[in-house]
Amino acid sequence: MSITLIVNALRGLVKSAGGRLPVCSTASFQTRAEASVPATLAAAAKPLLEKVEALNRSVAGLVLPASSVDRCRLARASHRLHCAEHAPC
Repeated sequence: MSITLIVNALRGLVKSAGGRLPVCSTASFQTRAEASVPATLAAAAKPLLEKVEALNRSVAGLVLPASSVDRCRLARASHRLHCAEHAPC
């Protein structure tokens, strides 16, 4: 399940109760949204907020090392240059 799906489900749940969650990134969603969830929905929202936090931690561990990112950018730039040189006029 994606973070976006969970965030949208929580927004819908809170909206159906007449509330609104703050606009924020998924990285800060758990902290900012927790304070805005109505007390009547807190028990239902808690496991979803915890899942968002866990998924954010997982995503943070998937960041590529800078050398891999640099190689990827270099390859894309080289490809664009090659295509521009050989494009028909």
